[in-house]
Amino acid sequence: MVGANGSGKLISLICRFYEYQEGDILINGINIKELHQLRSRISVVFQEFGKYELSFKKYCS
Repeated sequence: MVGANGSGKLISLICRFYEYQEGDILINGINIKELHQLRSRISVVFQEFGKYELSFKKYCS
């Protein structure tokens, strides 16, 4: 995976937006591929979230 510095590559991998081809990502010594509930326990808001057509107002009313 290639991207600009600060583009969220690591957090994208942790959230499993992309599958990595080499190596492992460990959290407390456990491979994230074995942490099946990880995605349901974390939230991410990227700095450029305005790219997506999504209104929080729509979901909060």
